[in-house]
Amino acid sequence: MKPDRELVVETLMQEHQTAHQRVFNQVKLYESTNIRILMLMGVLLYFGISGFGLLDDRYLFHITNIVFLVIIPFIATASVAITAANLVKIMVLGLFLKSVEDKVNRVLETEAVHFGFAKGQVLDWERWRLEDGYANRRNMMSELTFSAILVVTFFLTSVLAVVLRLQFLFEAAPEYAVFPLVVSCLNGVLFIATAIVSILLVVSKRREVMIRTGIVPSPDPVPVVPGAAPPEPDGSAG
Repeated sequence: MKPDRELVVETLMQEHQTAHQRVFNQVKLYESTNIRILMLMGVLLYFGISGFGLLDDRYLFHITNIVFLVIIPFIATASVAITAANLVKIMVLGLFLKSVEDKVNRVLETEAVHFGFAKGQVLDWERWRLEDGYANRRNMMSELTFSAILVVTFFLTSVLAVVLRLQFLFEAAPEYAVFPLVVSCLNGVLFIATAIVSILLVVSKRREVMIRTGIVPSPDPVPVVPGAAPPEPDGSAG
């Protein structure tokens, strides 16, 4: 039975479009999540600033401490973890897209060479994105998106909120300052640990993507058996 190239290409392109839509939806979800976090941060800051200098109302005093020293720092920490998870998921989807592109290029190899397409490929979005596009280290400045700026804003706001609140406590109510200081130090350790783990996860996944797509040579190359077909990249999107 003769293979139906048109049916194969059509099926692969439907799969490719579905994966692209998932990437788009993931990016939009991440952006909307950051907007919600920004709104929550604004509400908390408004509440905290309204009762910042109150000492007579002990209930409101302690609630303000919790807002400035626990909730806002936790939001900053969570935003870093959410960013890392989003980047890793998009890279996994990118691997899947690359695997589909490779299959289409294999089917249409003759046509790609005939029309003189770059590198003999009909589809090369993922290759371009990794080699020359915004995912390449040479173009890191293009990754400074609005969402990335928001994450930095959350971190700076958290640091400022903690510093100002602790300064106020040590000046106006030193008897209540020691425990909040300990809590703030623990929050700082949690943030640093989360940031380190997030960076390691993103860097590790990025290196895996660069190796599996052939942009960076593998440190442990798989021996090639003469006459054997080259191994296909894993297309699992998780």
